[in-house]
Amino acid sequence: MKLFKGLIPFLLIYGLSAEAQNILVALDSANIPDVELGEVVIAASRDNTVIKEVPGAVTSIRTSCLENNQIQSLEDLTGFAPNFMMLDYGTKLISPVYIRGVGSKKSSVAPSVGLYVDGIPYFDNSALSFDFYDISQVEILRGPQGTLYGRNAIGGLVNITTLSPINYQGTRLRLTSATYNNYNATISHYKRIGDKFAFSLAGNYNYQGGYFTNQHKGKKADKSESFGFRNRLIYRLNNKITIENIAGVEQSKQFGYPYSSYTDSTDLTDINYNEESGYERLMFNDGLNLKYDDKKIAGQLTISYHLIDDKQTIDQDFSPDTIYLVTQEQKQNMFTSEAVVHSKNKTGYNWLIGAFNNMQLMDKLVRLDKTKSLYFYEKDYAQTNSSTGLFHQSKLNLYDKMTLTAGFRLNNESSQLDYNYYQSIAGNETVLMDTSFAALKEWAFLPKATIQYHFSHSTLYGSYTTGYKPGGFNVTFEENDQIQFGKEESDNFEFGLKTDILNGLIYSDIAFFYSKISGQHILRALSRGSYIDNSGKSENKGFEFSLQTAPINGFESSVNYGYTEAIITDYQEDETTNYNGNISPYVPNHTLNIMVAQTLETKTINYLDNIKFQVNFQQIGDIYWNLENTQMSEAYNLVNAVVSFNYNDFKLDLWGKNLFDTQYKAYLFSAFSSWYGQAGPPQRFGATLSLNL
Repeated sequence: MKLFKGLIPFLLIYGLSAEAQNILVALDSANIPDVELGEVVIAASRDNTVIKEVPGAVTSIRTSCLENNQIQSLEDLTGFAPNFMMLDYGTKLISPVYIRGVGSKKSSVAPSVGLYVDGIPYFDNSALSFDFYDISQVEILRGPQGTLYGRNAIGGLVNITTLSPINYQGTRLRLTSATYNNYNATISHYKRIGDKFAFSLAGNYNYQGGYFTNQHKGKKADKSESFGFRNRLIYRLNNKITIENIAGVEQSKQFGYPYSSYTDSTDLTDINYNEESGYERLMFNDGLNLKYDDKKIAGQLTISYHLIDDKQTIDQDFSPDTIYLVTQEQKQNMFTSEAVVHSKNKTGYNWLIGAFNNMQLMDKLVRLDKTKSLYFYEKDYAQTNSSTGLFHQSKLNLYDKMTLTAGFRLNNESSQLDYNYYQSIAGNETVLMDTSFAALKEWAFLPKATIQYHFSHSTLYGSYTTGYKPGGFNVTFEENDQIQFGKEESDNFEFGLKTDILNGLIYSDIAFFYSKISGQHILRALSRGSYIDNSGKSENKGFEFSLQTAPINGFESSVNYGYTEAIITDYQEDETTNYNGNISPYVPNHTLNIMVAQTLETKTINYLDNIKFQVNFQQIGDIYWNLENTQMSEAYNLVNAVVSFNYNDFKLDLWGKNLFDTQYKAYLFSAFSSWYGQAGPPQRFGATLSLNL
């Protein structure tokens, strides 16, 4: 019934757009796209396989979809791919991504979903939330990707590519103004000089005035501001060798957090805390790519550097009283190199080999003040993580009907922690711990095997894949056995069907999956803070369905649905308490996104080529927020819409999000034995002007 009620306004809005055909001329039915939907190339496959031939569940989201839906970050992509969710935690410091029920919330632990941006890996939760601008394609691969990507891809992988001056020429300007004092501006230029050289410059500014007010201070609790810049240089030595450098920087500042206390009886209360809170982050990336491509083989060497320099201050009692204030400063330097070479035979046998090396250096200072610094704890620690991997994949094509793929990865991880922990009471300092822990070393063997059968514009596949997330050190603990945690591993079985019909005008896929996770990382609460425990095992199973149509008479649509049942199967806390049979927290039991759009050509109206009406209906299923399954948010519906006016190189979008002002809890969490929460963004409207020259 809740789903049906949510669809009523969605259908009414679409009916209005269809009625517009009475006064406007429909597009020519012969207007068929040049590229079939199933022919989209997936760069994350490592060998540029088209989407319908990848033996696994993949969603590709391109520039037009991102811009039409005002998608400005990974958080905004929730539901656009089945079983994909990024929690809106209110701060960029902690940006948990979940795919098929697999993810990690704690900021000091590596993410469970891998992220690559233009070949540069992001290996920390505090780097996953950043501003989108001039994005060419987002690829979301669901299920473990350990063989080709190693660490941190146990849930899946997000691969992002930005616009390239090789594929796009000209100047782009994009300006947005919206309610609640939200503004965004992007300007970029892409230029090719002769056959050898190309470059691009892109800048972005984003300001959000905030939706929620801190009653104690009379200021917005979720105001933010960010600046970004990206530079791309490409030089082609000859027809086979290309050198490319991509550098990007983002400076962001969040002025507080929209957290309020929560009980089952009162729901979310007013935001009301006294201490100044906020998060500032400088993030810089630089990647050098050397590409080789000829008729028989292709290869790429990527050397990259990634910097995070940030500071967080948070009133952790979220009240008008002066009780707890937490300050955290962090600096990360990460160096990565990766080489991949693969053959390019159109038939028969193909191979791929690669090597990976990573060094991550982290320095952090965390301070907990109690009652105006009369009593505080401080942790100062340095952590070094290193990773090395060798991987191989073989692909054999048989009789133009069947493809067999097998591969493996051998991965080595090492983690070292230097730890200093002391307390101060009325000016008297006491060292609680000052030590260097012995290095934690791990090996992981990550095999995979798939089989595909091709028939009548369709691909039927079955796969076995493995995933891995390394162990490490907890920096918050009360007992010695809580200091370290081991690796988490998963085995994933998947069966699916991909098909396109009507010469590629309709593309659909369905997948069924079963994952068995061992050594599961489970977040456990302490009197102050939390730590990671290895006690859990779980089984995740479900299915996914996607359908997309290319424009036919100006009409296009898509459906993305995912269902996940994530069950803890073995987690014994003590002799009397276990969580066996409970649902894993932070995982929606389903996601749904339906989009319909109608483009109408305006032959009789001057200075207007066409008008496009688009409506999105989204539903996020029930979510449990704790191991005990006592705190839960019910499913909620969101309806978004946009009307686009297009003329030559100009485009004006008039859009609305959460049109029916649905009230929902975006996030719930516990701290110091109390519960707090964050409400989802309210109804908002805006206009975006785009110019492409």
